[in-house]
Amino acid sequence: MPASGEHLERLPANAQGDLPPPALSLVMSACGHLHGLVVLEVFGHTSFLGDHQAELFRTSVRIMLKDLHSRIPGPAAG
Repeated sequence: MPASGEHLERLPANAQGDLPPPALSLVMSACGHLHGLVVLEVFGHTSFLGDHQAELFRTSVRIMLKDLHSRIPGPAAG
């Protein structure tokens, strides 16, 4: 387990709500990614793309969702 996961495991009960550490990690990753995309747009760092800014956002979100989905474990084989 990564050091961040070990840290999350040691937090007091309900410190991260009802989410287990791996789920909290996914949520924080998604929030950070979305925050970064919004900040880039708000401060004009994607303006050089002109009419293609929305395409960058949609593509980035699609890639992020694919990555997040790949990190969610499937049902246990039984």
